[in-house]
Amino acid sequence: VYGKFPDIPFMRSGKKEERACPADPSAKATFTCKAVSDTKAVLTPTYDCIKTPKTEEIEKLATEGITASNTEAVSNKLKEFTSDSAGNGIGDVAAAADVLKEVAEAADSVSEAATENLVSAVSSLAGGDLKTEDVAKKREISKKMVENIKQIAKKTAVSNKLVKSANLAVMKVSSDKTKSAGGAGAAEESGISFFLPDAKDLTKLGQGGEGESNEPSIAIQSSATEMSVVILTGDAFFPSEETEQIPGGSTDEVRDSLWDDLKGEFEDMSNNGSDTEKKPTKVKYVNSVVLEIDVGKQEPGFVLKLYIKPNFKVGDNTKNLKHMNDRRVQIRYLCAYYEPDTAQWSSNGCLTTYDTNLPNSGVVCSCSHNTSFAVLMAAEEIDPGYVEAQSLISQILLGGSIFGLIATISLILPASAIVTTRSAKVNICFSIALLIASILFILQGVLVKDDNSGVIQLRSVGCAVYTMLQHYMWLVVFMWTVIEGFLMYLSLVQVFGSH
Repeated sequence: VYGKFPDIPFMRSGKKEERACPADPSAKATFTCKAVSDTKAVLTPTYDCIKTPKTEEIEKLATEGITASNTEAVSNKLKEFTSDSAGNGIGDVAAAADVLKEVAEAADSVSEAATENLVSAVSSLAGGDLKTEDVAKKREISKKMVENIKQIAKKTAVSNKLVKSANLAVMKVSSDKTKSAGGAGAAEESGISFFLPDAKDLTKLGQGGEGESNEPSIAIQSSATEMSVVILTGDAFFPSEETEQIPGGSTDEVRDSLWDDLKGEFEDMSNNGSDTEKKPTKVKYVNSVVLEIDVGKQEPGFVLKLYIKPNFKVGDNTKNLKHMNDRRVQIRYLCAYYEPDTAQWSSNGCLTTYDTNLPNSGVVCSCSHNTSFAVLMAAEEIDPGYVEAQSLISQILLGGSIFGLIATISLILPASAIVTTRSAKVNICFSIALLIASILFILQGVLVKDDNSGVIQLRSVGCAVYTMLQHYMWLVVFMWTVIEGFLMYLSLVQVFGSH
């Protein structure tokens, strides 16, 4: 991407060579020889390079004078320069961002053809090799690119129609296209939905309509009457040191790989801090398309509601929950937004809602602002405090109850004078039923585990039988309680009715 470096000499392990970047002599590329075994070493390059051989050509587009009359021609040239995704670098993104800025400033309205050209160009850039050691520079360039994409989306001449390419899609939404989310009292709430069969190819992105029967992949609801929507397949323009790419492979293989990474992160944190302190992992994965939504200035109390289907499904509690040493850790979805100034994803101001038993059904994000949104995937420790306290109290109280029931049955059965009475028979049956139900309840914590490591597997026939048996015994307890209450009522009526 940044040019060829043909004169790298033979080096011993640990040695390194620096070379000036061909398109930017002030920046350096470093080549280090690193040993990977006793008999093998590899040459590892690191680049501070920003510009590529074609960056200068793209820069000229922004400085040669862009007017409202030549935006289509300029955008078409930009599309041609960036068509080879593999040859695009972060310097090309910086130069293209300047072109988008000039186009947005020169034209009050960007034509559909120019918009399509610019979307195609940015899509190619997003698929390029944007790696660089100058993280601060990349953050600055990415921020500029995202801001200028938003300006193009807001100024495009075509409304309520998707303009899309493989890695980028934009749409300007006007009030006549959004649909009311309620009756007359809720007319201010409106929304729009999209369907995406393949999260890695936005050319297949479709807009939801009245006749759609399938569940949408993306849905946006807000009180805004006008909005611009930018959709990106990944986080190419959202650099962050705390996020990583989801590895490829089958669902089970990916989940195992994630668990290995996250487990290592938790073990490192446990070794560096208090065992009792809850620490969320730093490892996160961007697990959906990235939505950049601009609804303009809103009144206090504004809430933007998003429905997003994650790319990778974490599975239900039988698969996404594990015990790591003495800690319960679960892979969860997390609604987050990108802070360009700190290059971090944050969940402040966003509420994440989804069914942990049905995580494949999607995630609802409710956020008090509009910016770049995505669903992240991260492992978090489940706070064991109230769960353990509740379990301990239940065990103590149920243990006392079981002891009392055994004592009751042991005292009544030997008493031949009262054991044959109607009241004693009812009490014995009630006590036996309650004793069995209590024992089954206490054994549940031993036989059935939330991470599926118990004797009885979740969602198995044995689990269903055990559940039905518990339900039946508690139903028996309830029925004997009703019978005893009815007999007590009859006894009171008979006693006081005679007076």
